[in-house]
Amino acid sequence: MVFPAYSEMKNRSNSRFSEASASSIVMQTIFYICIGFAGVLMLGPNDINEDFLKHIANRPGAVSVALRFLFCLLIILDMPFMYISVKE
Repeated sequence: MVFPAYSEMKNRSNSRFSEASASSIVMQTIFYICIGFAGVLMLGPNDINEDFLKHIANRPGAVSVALRFLFCLLIILDMPFMYISVKE
């Protein structure tokens, strides 16, 4: 079976698909690192509650809002809604 992303490419080639795949992995890695870095800067060495999003929501400031927005965006992009409906 061919990847859906490969079949939707305009000029299909293995090299173009490997570049697109590598760039998407790099972008996602940078995204994860930025979220982790913002979380470490915001929380520091203090204790973290079990529910991370509630802990972040209690903190004032734009970093809290940005971190919650990025986390929600990450969930939306990583878990498509079509998988939720067919899940067990």
